[in-house]
Amino acid sequence: LQKIVAARVQATRLGVEAEKYWDQFTVLGSVGGQTGDIQGGVFGNLDLRWYVNDNAYISMGGLTSSGDVGARASAEYQPGFSSLPGLSLFADGIVADDFDQVLIGVRYYFGETKSLKRRHREDDPQNSLLGVAGLSGESPIIPISTGGYGGGVD
Repeated sequence: LQKIVAARVQATRLGVEAEKYWDQFTVLGSVGGQTGDIQGGVFGNLDLRWYVNDNAYISMGGLTSSGDVGARASAEYQPGFSSLPGLSLFADGIVADDFDQVLIGVRYYFGETKSLKRRHREDDPQNSLLGVAGLSGESPIIPISTGGYGGGVD
């Protein structure tokens, strides 16, 4: 048996983020500082995303938070059903020293019908400033969806 205790954690992050596009590849990164109910310090993320086609991607990357480091992998697929054009399936995972996280789910993007790659590049960009505030099991964790975009609902 494992006891799970949920607690409210307050954290403040200030940083910059950027995305660079090359045909079927996207590089996403962020860096900044954090304070609050967590160990303060520097955080950062760097991911390489490969669009297998315009409606599917796989991504690998790394992240750091106050000296802890972790690896991240994600994937998303938009089947393109004519009755549900904004529907996609996603999986995100993080592995760190004392912390593992897996999110699997369904996402729906509202608005214009377009490919997943176009949604990610033209709609509000992914907010990588929201993320894991502490990666070790002894640090408070802020659970998030690593793939949240302004144009969709997780």
